[in-house]
Order: sequence, then structure tokens, then C-alpha cells
Amino acid sequence: MLFAFLGGSGKLYPQRDDSQKLKSLEELVAENQKLYKTQPEAALAEIDELIKIAQDLKKDTMELVLLANKTEYSYFFNTDLEQMLSTAMYLQNRARSLNNSLYEAIAHKYQAQAYAFNEMYDRAKSELQMGLDILDNADKNNQKIIMQKAAFYTNIANVYNQKEEYFNSLNSLFNSLKEHKKLKDKELRRGTQFMDYSSIGGAYYQINQLDSAEYYTQKSISLTTEKEARHTISFVNFLTMGNIRLKQEKYDESLVYYRKAEEIKENQYHLNIEDLYNGFIRAYNALDDTENKAVYENKLKDLKIKVLGERNESMQKMVESSFNNASTEVPDRSKNILFRIIIFALALIGLSSLAYILKNQKKQRNLTTKHSKPEGVSDKITLKNFEELNELIHNNDQRFLLRFQEIYPDFHSKFLEINNDFSNMELELAAMLKMNLTTKEIANIRNLSYRTVQNMRYHLRKKLKLSSETDLETWIQNFI
Repeated sequence: MLFAFLGGSGKLYPQRDDSQKLKSLEELVAENQKLYKTQPEAALAEIDELIKIAQDLKKDTMELVLLANKTEYSYFFNTDLEQMLSTAMYLQNRARSLNNSLYEAIAHKYQAQAYAFNEMYDRAKSELQMGLDILDNADKNNQKIIMQKAAFYTNIANVYNQKEEYFNSLNSLFNSLKEHKKLKDKELRRGTQFMDYSSIGGAYYQINQLDSAEYYTQKSISLTTEKEARHTISFVNFLTMGNIRLKQEKYDESLVYYRKAEEIKENQYHLNIEDLYNGFIRAYNALDDTENKAVYENKLKDLKIKVLGERNESMQKMVESSFNNASTEVPDRSKNILFRIIIFALALIGLSSLAYILKNQKKQRNLTTKHSKPEGVSDKITLKNFEELNELIHNNDQRFLLRFQEIYPDFHSKFLEINNDFSNMELELAAMLKMNLTTKEIANIRNLSYRTVQNMRYHLRKKLKLSSETDLETWIQNFI
């Protein structure tokens, strides 16, 4: 917990000599990192003041450490991708200006994590490769450089894993293990092997080599210390073992491992939790335990809504900011950052969020008309469903797109056959137009400027390849 030292300067540190001030800052940073493990929101709230102290003391490396922590906190605590990206960009530029290769590379890693979260895997891999190139030109005997290179290989493996290129993933993981073998500290090597063996076990599981998967996962488990027993790596180990037992049709054993994983709450990535819930569902289904199966189906549904809502909220702010600032002259020092934010906003919210929905939702039959509906509304929607969607829209409820997809199961998939590069907001715009909302109504509901919605309509038309003579609303009403 931070203490407010109320000296004459009003700073967070007392008025001491420079060496004592530095020691106090180091202690405060260590306390902030410790606080993050138990109270991440409080740790994140304190970190800007710590950055200011580091700047006042002209402790450049400590400033970079704090900027990296802020980026990581934003990602793991509340999946604030907008904050994560802007902080990572600032970290990259600041590290470059200070000629610090390590943190310049780390900034690329954080940007890659943001892209990977939104399933832009090629862009994520590109960022990671840029980071590796920077590290290749740094001191190859520096232990921190070695650790980061290994981390980059692990992140590249994760990207390959998400693309289902499992043999490439496995190769990258062995590259990580190779880097870690260069470490001189024995305990540090053990800790990295704990991580590497876990990742390699998971990779072998993905290519259905269960014996190798169990061998490396159990090697990781055997290296676990008491402190690491609550670590996310232990979560992954138990998840992998649960999945292995599930494939071996040892359902009761799989549930034992899944429960061990579920007990670990710290810093869990949403895709890992999704895999865990799916494992529970499959195991309980095989055991004909419908009650427990339903419990985890509901947990999975709540998780998806939460993640989709966080994506939408963060990306919507970025898109609005990008369009509103597009015609404003930007000072030279900000042009690069703003340009990247605009490109990120237009690209990042693309196919990913919709694919996340389409991948996991069951197809539903078209609904037939039983009541009269407002003019222009499709015959495939009942008045009751229309009123339900309309209420979700006007309440600015993030579940609107999920519910719309359930009622119109083919609408967005047919859109993607025309062009697979629609953003999530463009698909939501199309859904709203399908509901007969005007540009002004959409702007008011989504708290966007009229010009922003007009720009979104323009991009939607362009991606649909509609001629200037074609009315967008009419086209959408007649589509599906």
C-alpha cells in the first residue's frame, strides 16, 4: 500500500537526499507490484503518481518499468485495450528516446498482446518479430535480454497456437527453452523450465500426442514450488491434464484436474477460462450430469458477454475519437501516435469480435411471423423479438449484437461472404439499420457524433461494394 508523504513539495516521497529518494521509490514500486496481486484496481490507480515521481527524480529506467507495469495492469485487470495500446506506444517511443532496447522491445510485445486478443494474429506476429529484431542487436549475454527473447518466442508460439499452426508453435516453444538454457542462475533456470515444460505439454496436446503432452506437463508440475502453486502456469497445467483425461474418457479424473484449475483465480486469461468451462461442460455431458452442465454453460455465456462488452466499449471510444479528430491538425510530436491509433481502431475491431460470436453460437431456425410488425421490418422476426431487440438497443445493452445474431443467424455470416473485413461496429450498424433506425437515432443511442455514424455508413457501403445509386437502408432491409 502506498503512503502519502506530505512534504513541502506535495510529492509521494519525503524530502531526503537523492539516494534515499531513489530507495523510497524502489520500495513504493515493489509495494505496488505486490498490491497488484491482491488489489489490481488499487495498484492501477496508484501507478500514474509513481510514474510522475520517477520523472521528477529523472530515474529513466524506473519510469520505463512503471510504464510497462501500467500496460500489463490495464490488460490483465480490466482488458482495457485502448489504455494498453496507448501506454505501450508511449512506452515504445519513450524507450527509443532513452536508447533502451529492452523496453522498446517489450512495448512491441504488449502491442502484440492487444492484437492477439482481438485475433489479429498476423499483426501480432509482426510486432513480436520487430521486438525480436531489436533484442537480436542487444547484449546477448544480458540475462534480461535472454529472458525477454524467450518470452517473445513463447508469445509467437501462442500466436501460432491461436492460428492452429501447432507444429510451428511447438518449434517456437523449444526456441524459448533453448534461450532459457543460457541463464546462469540455477533457480531462474528451474523457474523457466517450469513455464517452458507447461507450454510444451500444451502444444503436444494440441497435436493430439497425449503421451508427450502428459510427460512435459507432469515435468512442469514436478518443478512447482509452493509459491507457484497459485500461479497461472499451474492453472494451465491442471487444465491440460484435465483435457488429456477427457480425451482418454476418464471423466471423473478430468473433473478433479478442472476443479484444481478453477481454484486458481489470479491473473487468468479469458481464453483459458473459456477452455476450462468447455471442459467442464463436455465432462458433465459425458456423465449425463445435466444440472452441473447447465451451471457451466451459464458461466460460459456470462464470460462471453463480459469480454464482448469490454471489447465494444473500448473500441467504440477509439473509433469515435479517430473520426472526430480526423480533420483536426495534429502537432508533429503526436502525428505518429494518432495515426497508429486510427489504424488500430479501424483494423482491430474487425472480424475478431464477430468471429468470436459466430464460432460459439448454435444455429437457430428462422422465426416466423405471428403478429403485425412496423413497416420495413423483416418477415423473419416476430413483433415480440422486434420489441426485445429495440429495448436492448435503446438501453445501449451490449447483448444486442448477440441477441440479433440469434434471431438472424445468417445475417452476419452472409455479410462476411461479401467481405471478411467488417469491423464489429460496422456489423452492429448494419443490424441497427436492419431495425429501421436512422443515422440520428444511432448517433444518439450509441453516444456518437452524427459525423461519426456517417463515416461508419460510408465505410460500410464501401465494403459492401454498393454503387452510389443504391440506397443502403433498402439494400439491408432486402438482405436475408
